[in-house]
Amino acid sequence: MYQMIDIISWNLIKTYSSIQNACQSQPCQNGGICYLTLTDFACVCPTGYSGTRCDINLVATNPCFHSPCQNSGTCLVLDPFRYRCICSNGFLGVRCEQRICNPNPCLSGGICLPHGNTFQCQCPSQYGGRYCEHLTKTALILA
Repeated sequence: MYQMIDIISWNLIKTYSSIQNACQSQPCQNGGICYLTLTDFACVCPTGYSGTRCDINLVATNPCFHSPCQNSGTCLVLDPFRYRCICSNGFLGVRCEQRICNPNPCLSGGICLPHGNTFQCQCPSQYGGRYCEHLTKTALILA
């Protein structure tokens, strides 16, 4: 029989018939590793699990656990099974996987400028329109 004693107060904490008893019943779940503490046991949980016995599946309760949002997007938990990505400027898509200006939607040599979750085309002087698709009146007169 073994006894655990607090060496500061010299009080009896727990009595074991074997020093292994606290971990012998394998209290740690999901591949957690058990180790003895001064008073009982503790579990070191594998990635994705938490709790005193590694019994809480973080993936099942947190859909953002694996960081599904790309390109510096922020994951927002809606409920234990759903999330939404808040995309950083210049990106869109369910996981912020798509560049707003790639491929370039601007025509006629226009330059695509990301603007929040949309874009704006900077057109050459002789073109106008949302996509630089129209010749300006000045360009038509000169032609």
